[in-house]
Amino acid sequence: MGAPCPECGTLDFEPKGLLGKIRHEWRLATSWTIKTNWVMACTSMAASALVTGGLLLVVALRVIGIDGGWDFLLPVLGWIFVVMPLALLTAFGALMTVGSGHRRITRYSALLALVAAVLPILTILVFVLLRLENR
Repeated sequence: MGAPCPECGTLDFEPKGLLGKIRHEWRLATSWTIKTNWVMACTSMAASALVTGGLLLVVALRVIGIDGGWDFLLPVLGWIFVVMPLALLTAFGALMTVGSGHRRITRYSALLALVAAVLPILTILVFVLLRLENR
Protein backbone atom coordinates (compact mmCIF):
# COMPACT_ATOMS: atom_id res chain seq x y z
CA MET A 1 0.00 0.00 0.00
CA GLY A 2 2.74 2.50 0.95
CA ALA A 3 5.35 1.06 -1.41
CA PRO A 4 6.53 2.98 -4.46
CA CYS A 5 5.50 1.97 -7.95
CA PRO A 6 7.89 -0.73 -9.24
CA GLU A 7 8.04 0.85 -12.72
CA CYS A 8 8.55 4.54 -12.01
CA GLY A 9 9.51 4.54 -8.33
CA THR A 10 6.99 7.18 -7.26
CA LEU A 11 4.31 7.00 -4.63
CA ASP A 12 0.78 7.54 -5.88
CA PHE A 13 -1.15 9.27 -3.11
CA GLU A 14 -3.31 12.31 -2.55
CA PRO A 15 -1.86 14.67 0.09
CA LYS A 16 -4.15 16.01 2.79
CA GLY A 17 -4.77 19.68 3.44
CA LEU A 18 -4.11 22.75 1.34
CA LEU A 19 -0.47 23.15 2.38
CA GLY A 20 0.16 19.46 1.75
CA LYS A 21 -1.27 19.77 -1.75
CA ILE A 22 0.83 22.84 -2.50
CA ARG A 23 3.98 21.17 -1.15
CA HIS A 24 3.24 18.06 -3.23
CA GLU A 25 2.73 20.13 -6.40
CA TRP A 26 5.95 22.06 -5.68
CA ARG A 27 7.90 18.81 -5.48
CA LEU A 28 6.34 17.47 -8.67
CA ALA A 29 6.86 20.65 -10.70
CA THR A 30 9.91 20.33 -12.90
CA SER A 31 9.51 23.69 -14.61
CA TRP A 32 11.34 26.63 -13.08
CA THR A 33 8.63 28.89 -14.53
CA ILE A 34 5.96 27.30 -12.35
CA LYS A 35 8.10 27.55 -9.24
CA THR A 36 9.10 31.15 -9.98
CA ASN A 37 5.47 31.98 -10.61
CA TRP A 38 4.50 30.57 -7.21
CA VAL A 39 7.27 32.54 -5.46
CA MET A 40 6.14 35.74 -7.23
CA ALA A 41 2.54 35.07 -6.18
CA CYS A 42 3.60 34.67 -2.54
CA THR A 43 5.73 37.82 -2.76
CA SER A 44 2.89 39.85 -4.26
CA MET A 45 0.56 38.61 -1.52
CA ALA A 46 3.07 39.60 1.16
CA ALA A 47 3.48 43.05 -0.43
CA SER A 48 -0.29 43.38 -0.63
CA ALA A 49 -0.59 42.52 3.06
CA LEU A 50 2.00 45.22 3.86
CA VAL A 51 0.12 47.78 1.76
CA THR A 52 -3.17 46.84 3.41
CA GLY A 53 -1.53 47.11 6.83
CA GLY A 54 -0.25 50.54 5.85
CA LEU A 55 -3.76 51.58 4.87
CA LEU A 56 -5.11 50.34 8.19
CA LEU A 57 -2.39 52.27 10.02
CA VAL A 58 -3.18 55.47 8.10
CA VAL A 59 -6.88 55.16 8.88
CA ALA A 60 -6.15 54.42 12.55
CA LEU A 61 -3.92 57.49 12.76
CA ARG A 62 -6.60 59.64 11.17
CA VAL A 63 -9.22 58.36 13.60
CA ILE A 64 -7.13 59.44 16.61
CA GLY A 65 -6.43 62.81 15.02
CA ILE A 66 -2.92 62.48 13.59
CA ASP A 67 -3.05 63.71 10.01
CA GLY A 68 0.00 64.33 7.85
CA GLY A 69 -1.83 65.19 4.66
CA TRP A 70 0.16 62.81 2.48
CA ASP A 71 -0.48 59.67 4.51
CA PHE A 72 -2.29 57.71 1.82
CA LEU A 73 0.47 58.30 -0.73
CA LEU A 74 2.89 55.56 0.39
CA PRO A 75 0.35 52.68 0.45
CA VAL A 76 -1.09 53.75 -2.89
CA LEU A 77 2.36 54.01 -4.50
CA GLY A 78 3.26 50.64 -2.99
CA TRP A 79 0.16 49.15 -4.60
CA ILE A 80 0.83 50.79 -7.98
CA PHE A 81 4.57 50.11 -8.24
CA VAL A 82 5.05 46.88 -6.26
CA VAL A 83 1.86 44.86 -5.86
CA MET A 84 0.27 45.36 -9.28
CA PRO A 85 3.37 44.64 -11.40
CA LEU A 86 4.08 41.47 -9.40
CA ALA A 87 0.44 40.39 -9.58
CA LEU A 88 0.28 41.02 -13.34
CA LEU A 89 3.54 39.14 -13.96
CA THR A 90 2.20 36.26 -11.88
CA ALA A 91 -1.08 36.25 -13.80
CA PHE A 92 0.74 36.19 -17.14
CA GLY A 93 3.02 33.42 -15.88
CA ALA A 94 0.00 31.42 -14.75
CA LEU A 95 -1.59 31.83 -18.18
CA MET A 96 1.63 30.66 -19.83
CA THR A 97 1.85 27.51 -17.71
CA VAL A 98 -1.85 26.62 -17.73
CA GLY A 99 -1.29 23.84 -20.28
CA SER A 100 1.27 22.05 -18.13
CA GLY A 101 0.40 19.06 -16.03
CA HIS A 102 0.70 21.02 -12.78
CA ARG A 103 -2.66 22.75 -12.84
CA ARG A 104 -3.18 23.00 -9.09
CA ILE A 105 -0.13 25.14 -8.28
CA THR A 106 -0.83 27.26 -11.38
CA ARG A 107 -4.40 27.88 -10.22
CA TYR A 108 -3.20 28.71 -6.72
CA SER A 109 -0.65 31.16 -8.15
CA ALA A 110 -3.30 32.91 -10.23
CA LEU A 111 -5.74 33.03 -7.32
CA LEU A 112 -3.11 34.41 -4.96
CA ALA A 113 -2.16 37.09 -7.51
CA LEU A 114 -5.82 38.06 -7.90
CA VAL A 115 -6.32 38.35 -4.15
CA ALA A 116 -3.10 40.35 -3.84
CA ALA A 117 -4.22 42.81 -6.50
CA VAL A 118 -7.76 43.23 -5.18
CA LEU A 119 -7.21 43.25 -1.39
CA PRO A 120 -5.99 46.89 -1.05
CA ILE A 121 -8.76 48.09 -3.37
CA LEU A 122 -11.39 46.31 -1.28
CA THR A 123 -9.88 47.80 1.87
CA ILE A 124 -10.13 51.33 0.45
CA LEU A 125 -13.68 50.63 -0.72
CA VAL A 126 -14.72 49.47 2.75
CA PHE A 127 -13.16 52.57 4.32
CA VAL A 128 -14.99 54.85 1.88
CA LEU A 129 -18.30 53.09 2.51
CA LEU A 130 -17.82 53.32 6.27
CA ARG A 131 -16.96 57.00 5.94
CA LEU A 132 -20.11 57.68 3.89
CA GLU A 133 -22.21 55.77 6.39
CA ASN A 134 -20.95 57.85 9.32
CA ARG A 135 -21.89 61.19 7.74
